[in-house]
Amino acid sequence: MQSEVDKFKSSVQIIHDYYHAFEDKLVPEAPPLITQDLIAEGEEMPPVELLPEGSDANVAGSYTYPKLDKIFEKALKTQFVVDVTLAAAASLDKKGAAPVKGKDPKKPADDEKPVEESQYVRDMRNAIKVEKSILRYRLTQVRNWALKRLRDIRSKAIKVYTKLEDWIHVANKAENDAVEEMVR
Repeated sequence: MQSEVDKFKSSVQIIHDYYHAFEDKLVPEAPPLITQDLIAEGEEMPPVELLPEGSDANVAGSYTYPKLDKIFEKALKTQFVVDVTLAAAASLDKKGAAPVKGKDPKKPADDEKPVEESQYVRDMRNAIKVEKSILRYRLTQVRNWALKRLRDIRSKAIKVYTKLEDWIHVANKAENDAVEEMVR
């Protein structure tokens, strides 16, 4: 999941750069840290596997996987990216000309018309929406694959434990029968 998140962040940065270059705008500075770690150093994570109280331990479907769910949830939260067009507009307002005397800079002027977005900005936002949907799809695929593998491993482990338990019972019975045979 971490690689999918990193790929998404890189794709969004490339989309921003591409559309800014298309409009002959200055490409904004990239954030110093593009990647976002899903598991932070020293973070307390839930257990990989849990058996809810009162569930049958011999049924693989009764186990839950809270660690996988938490990583999936954190990965989905990474799809929220800063809109560079709004960030650029905010920085222009801060660096722009001094406010007109007698005018509240926080209130929009009545005679000012909202600036219409260019087609490139709309295309950039649509491209980012597509990348977000691709991220959600891939993360869901990875989660489902991991969940299937964990359930397969759990069901195989249950079979092995059952077989081992049977062997222990057979060996115990054989030893008890041998002791009884010697005692007679």
